[in-house]
Amino acid sequence: MTPLFAESTVQLLKNIHALNISHGDLKITNIMISESKPVIIDLDSMKQHSNKYFFNKAKTRDIKRFLKNWQDTPSLAKLFQSYFK
Repeated sequence: MTPLFAESTVQLLKNIHALNISHGDLKITNIMISESKPVIIDLDSMKQHSNKYFFNKAKTRDIKRFLKNWQDTPSLAKLFQSYFK
């Protein structure tokens, strides 16, 4: 994975989170590449939150679940962690 792909994936996640939307099952197999850009799939658990407290909890779960995907590749894990700080 290139840093550009990693950055565009993080930007996609930040965009949905800016709308108070959580995915609910953010594993790497739910992010596909289409026309050289990341696309989120498996939207059945996706939710737009009206309550900021519950959104923040769901966002934290999304990010933790996403970062869990990269445990076997420490360099990518570190890269993604730096984007989410």
